[in-house]
Amino acid sequence: MKAGDFLTLARELASGTEEAGYRSSISRGYYAIYHGCIALSRQCTTPYVQEKDKGMHDRTFERLEKGCIGQAEERLIQAIAKMGRVLKDRRVVADYKLDEPQQKKDAIQTLNSVDRMVEKLMGLNIDISS
Repeated sequence: MKAGDFLTLARELASGTEEAGYRSSISRGYYAIYHGCIALSRQCTTPYVQEKDKGMHDRTFERLEKGCIGQAEERLIQAIAKMGRVLKDRRVVADYKLDEPQQKKDAIQTLNSVDRMVEKLMGLNIDISS
């Protein structure tokens, strides 16, 4: 399985008519990007932050923000981390905040953001294809 398989499923789910599908689309789109960010973080020189109060997702984004300092693409990598955090927040709403309705437009907006991030990651030789 590849990260892009999540993106393929996210697109299928967004084309449906049910809120559960839109929520799942947002979640799967995020995970496609998150796995791309893990691959990118392996190119960073600093170790993961070892703070106990931070989960692996936050530590991955923090590593991209701080651990790739000095690389030619430093600003691009930091922008990827920032957008990864935004997508994570959208995923948290989709997965846990069931009282906040999610519509087709939310799924499509998220997938548009995911597509922009895929382009940025591919520019750094991180493959998110299925």
